[in-house]
Amino acid sequence: ESWTCCSWRNGVFTTDGSTIDLYGETFLDWKSNYSLKCQLVIMPHNLTIIAYALGQLGSMHDSYALQGTHIVQDHATLLPPVHCMWADTAYPTERWCVMLFKKPRGGNLNCKQNTYNQYVSKVHT
Repeated sequence: ESWTCCSWRNGVFTTDGSTIDLYGETFLDWKSNYSLKCQLVIMPHNLTIIAYALGQLGSMHDSYALQGTHIVQDHATLLPPVHCMWADTAYPTERWCVMLFKKPRGGNLNCKQNTYNQYVSKVHT
């Protein structure tokens, strides 16, 4: 409790995409590996899978892969009022999707933005 931020306790879910290695040119991902995309939305405290998308090409961007999950279409039902999902900067900004600040091109984040990113990184899987 001493290292958590009281105002962020309403976060319920977290999401990230990963790839499953395969072989075949149509499955070439951004790391030059052959793979399928696996997109999960989980509850970080117990790792329960809430939504998933599996089978898109490995080259698909995480934000596009998220569109194939139930959370995007039905977030109002899945997320209790004033709750959110944590994600990295690859995902779209939504009222229900909280992410890190991106460093501005040619600039730096301010102290509050860096602190925010450190705390969000602690809860993101």
